[in-house]
Amino acid sequence: MKSYWINLPVADVKASTTFFRNIGFEINEERSNDETLAGIMVGKQVICLFRKDVLESFIGKESRRSTDYPETIISFDMESRAAVDAFAERIRINGGAVLSEPGEKNGYYGLTFTDLDNHLFNVIVM
Repeated sequence: MKSYWINLPVADVKASTTFFRNIGFEINEERSNDETLAGIMVGKQVICLFRKDVLESFIGKESRRSTDYPETIISFDMESRAAVDAFAERIRINGGAVLSEPGEKNGYYGLTFTDLDNHLFNVIVM
């Protein structure tokens, strides 16, 4: 295999793109539009945000509801505790939810948060 990417269903591509841009993610403009798809960059990898009905047409069934228990936690590492703290503030300002405040857990400093569609993310300093 040469690469991978993660596809997530979202209710509103434009709102999700704005959220991720405002909390510090680079947007792959070549793979993005305001209606059906946005590509957010994590290093050289892409997380594709598909409008829910478009993704469901690919998989042939309904995706999970935003209120369902998450099957996956997407994790990132950051450079420093200060970067994690600043990230938490950007999440709050832009409509995400910080589920666990920045702090020491299992030997790592980090936090967990959800985006506008309740996808679960973990951020730690490694």
